[in-house]
Amino acid sequence: TRTCCMFDPMDGAMMRAKKALCEVIVPLMHMPGEVSYKNLGWCRQGGGSFCGVLYLAALELLLAGQQWEDEIYELIPYLWLRYLSKCIGLLDQSSKERGVRLFSGYLYPEFMRRSPTVDYFV
Repeated sequence: TRTCCMFDPMDGAMMRAKKALCEVIVPLMHMPGEVSYKNLGWCRQGGGSFCGVLYLAALELLLAGQQWEDEIYELIPYLWLRYLSKCIGLLDQSSKERGVRLFSGYLYPEFMRRSPTVDYFV
């Protein structure tokens, strides 16, 4: 038996998500045997702007075998920056593999074009 962990910080559409998983995702994954579903009710979204960060944090905790702690709410601004940094790093790496710069110097003020220490600016 395989376990599918489901997480929705707004607790909005769990049944619809489970139905979609059963009908679409499980057949695509060619998962033999029975699949059980576990609802992770770790945290609740207090505002409307950070559900993506909560999804990523919950996935990281799940993969690390850790539980949600309420102190993590205080880390949301840090997590935004952490995930942004990871995304920029991946974009930068893929642009170097293609042999192009991530951002053009024409988008920046003159001081940015002269700076030897700044490769990109967001």
